[in-house]
Amino acid sequence: MRVDVRALGACNRLSERGAKQAAGALSELTGTDLAVEVTGASVASGEDLAEAFA
Repeated sequence: MRVDVRALGACNRLSERGAKQAAGALSELTGTDLAVEVTGASVASGEDLAEAFA
């Protein structure tokens, strides 16, 4: 499988923003301060995902 390094960087930034937004929304709902860290991402083919969740 070929992976574009720029696409991985974009995916990482997108996941980090999404995690921060989710933490912010949960913080508002619960009235609790939250912190979030995105430590990594994995790349898998559609076939690998289908096998993992079968």
